[in-house]
Amino acid sequence: LYRKPRGPEAPRSRKKTAGTRLSDSESAFQKAMQVASDEPPVPYALSGHFQKGQKLRHGRFGEGVVVNVLQAQVVEVVFKDGVRRLAMNR
Repeated sequence: LYRKPRGPEAPRSRKKTAGTRLSDSESAFQKAMQVASDEPPVPYALSGHFQKGQKLRHGRFGEGVVVNVLQAQVVEVVFKDGVRRLAMNR
């Protein structure tokens, strides 16, 4: 059987907890909101067309900001709970 050799142990790395990830996503959301346009949020719809920096209001995820247009039919939106990919132009 394998046994770990005796001697000084290497320091263990700390993993991020869910609380840490949440604060990271909230800070990303706050930064995106500051940079976003001053226009009021637009309701999200599959048939809508969205641009980088535009504010959205999603029925389930709440208010968010478009941070990237990945394809002609996919955008990345940052919400308080994290970044999500949403469909558009359908």
